Amino acid sequence: MQKIINFIKRMFLGVFLIGLIIYCFKSFLYRNLVDYKEIGQRTLIKIENQDIKDDLDFWLETSNTASTEQIIDFAITYASEDIKYTFGKCSTNPNIVIMKDQNTNCIGYSAALHAVLTYLLEKKGLDEKVKSEHKIGQLYLLNFNVHQLFKNPAFKDHDYNVITDKTNNKRYCIDPTLRTYFGIERVNEK
Repeated sequence: MQKIINFIKRMFLGVFLIGLIIYCFKSFLYRNLVDYKEIGQRTLIKIENQDIKDDLDFWLETSNTASTEQIIDFAITYASEDIKYTFGKCSTNPNIVIMKDQNTNCIGYSAALHAVLTYLLEKKGLDEKVKSEHKIGQLYLLNFNVHQLFKNPAFKDHDYNVITDKTNNKRYCIDPTLRTYFGIERVNEK
């Protein structure tokens, strides 16, 4: 009986340690196992909601020395902090999603980030130096297109964002949905 108890303890400890390692290295593992491949782009839906504009203008006034990375980080947080993911019918317009609806899919998450970041960059005069893109892509796990596994049209593709800082040639590939739910900051684009 003692052997069985010791075996169960070792199994539990092993599973716990493996889980802890996976959790600690989740971003590293995800970036090295999953690639995003662009299949299209979506057009910008500009911020027209005055409450959103007021929030963003206030942040710009109080953060007038913010770096490009700080602007990007703020845009990601602002655009997705109150949004909840849904598989149901929803709006993807950032003017509705950010302030009213607060339920959207990956399209809405990426549209919100693209709209908020574009607004901030234009107001800061950085829109010629930093480019924001809202992309449609497919995910590849170890070069296997995972979208082939699903029949549901909701899984035919996945939206993400690419931000390019032309001053230092840095590219930030961001999946705002993934960041919100799993804390994975950056992804890889094929």
